[in-house]
Amino acid sequence: MADKQYRYEVHVTPDMIRHSQILDVLYFVNVLFGLVLLLAILLTGLSAKMRNLAARITTKHYPQTLLWLLFFTVFTWVIGFPLDYYAGRVVPLEFGLTHQTFGSWMGDQLKNLAIGLVTSMLFVPLALWAIRRFRQWWIAVCLGAIPIVILGVIIVPVIIDPLFNKFEPFHREPLRGRLLAEATRAGIPNADVFEINASKQTTTMNAYVTGIGPTKRIVLYDTLLAKMDDDEIVSVMGHEMGHYV
Repeated sequence: MADKQYRYEVHVTPDMIRHSQILDVLYFVNVLFGLVLLLAILLTGLSAKMRNLAARITTKHYPQTLLWLLFFTVFTWVIGFPLDYYAGRVVPLEFGLTHQTFGSWMGDQLKNLAIGLVTSMLFVPLALWAIRRFRQWWIAVCLGAIPIVILGVIIVPVIIDPLFNKFEPFHREPLRGRLLAEATRAGIPNADVFEINASKQTTTMNAYVTGIGPTKRIVLYDTLLAKMDDDEIVSVMGHEMGHYV
């Protein structure tokens, strides 16, 4: 029997349009702000001052690099915090897209900062080493980035994502079977299905496919499961799987 075809009608409200317009403006503001901030750090000599401070703390080159990264990351995070607060908390609260407390939201921001610091301290020194070691350093950096990106796709679902949400295996049938069948048709076989407690952070609905190889998984927001029926969820996931492949 052929699969049933479902048609869904989307009603665009004035609030949806206004929210989209705000996000578009924030995107360009973030890009411009980032460029201006980097230029300011370079042209005002602040970067050199961070380097000199690191050199006064230690004479060893590698620890100096790590200290400079620490100073740079924390400084840019603090300067950019007002914009992040407006985009990540004020706007979602205004449109009823979150009920997350400030403490919980701030905890997530600090986790992101820590992850960024650890990632930078692991991989940026490697890039700087390649720049000093190879004349055509851009080729070495690009080639070296390939296994790092693949490793990131593998470990993020099992190491990073659980820092922000609780992941539980999803066993509800027949929905689980339908999702796995849809994934197989989309060229994503042998995936696991998980539900996360996204409702602690947002009122929005979402579902996505992440990971690669042994960490490949389908992830469903609990808000999605609460607000949509099985046919609608399968339709949403079919769209997401098309983007994944």
